[in-house]
Amino acid sequence: MLIDRNDKVINLFEIKFYNAELSISAEYAQALREKIRVFQEAANTRKHIMLTLITTFGLKANKHSLGLIDQVLGLDDLFGG
Repeated sequence: MLIDRNDKVINLFEIKFYNAELSISAEYAQALREKIRVFQEAANTRKHIMLTLITTFGLKANKHSLGLIDQVLGLDDLFGG
């Protein structure tokens, strides 16, 4: 899913169901970077890509998520819990 905004930014969403806080491994981080690269190439865009993660219980920040994930939305954010 993506949102192409008028301010020259595209939110690219990664949606994951996980039964606890999601922790990003080195391999998963590389796969996400590759998704961004392929999207930019396919869309032929120079807009800034913001990777937005939607996950059940949020993100457990670590060295692989820093600078990669721009925004995290959990169930509480979506359903006001």
